[in-house]
Amino acid sequence: MIEDEEAEGMTVSITETLPLYNLKQKETVDNVVVNPELTAEQQVEVEQLLNEYREIFSDVPTVTHLIEHKVELTDMELVKHKPYIIPYKMQEVIDKEIDDVSNGSD
Repeated sequence: MIEDEEAEGMTVSITETLPLYNLKQKETVDNVVVNPELTAEQQVEVEQLLNEYREIFSDVPTVTHLIEHKVELTDMELVKHKPYIIPYKMQEVIDKEIDDVSNGSD
């Protein structure tokens, strides 16, 4: 299918093919709009809950200790493979991701 698109002159951007995760928080509980139809007491309760649990209301994925994933290998033999060359067009995106991860994400 990609060959068909290239043949027709269509291009696919890297963001359409590579799922990227947000590493810097763009929204916080302060951005939440509480339903104005709630009573004043209910609005205060909602805001208190949001503030109490503000660390879990985030648009940035974090680490959990509630579940564990185990990868079982079928063979202990090392896989030797030459590294792939990074396309020049992707180098800037990769450098930005590395900077974001090393400068403040847990």
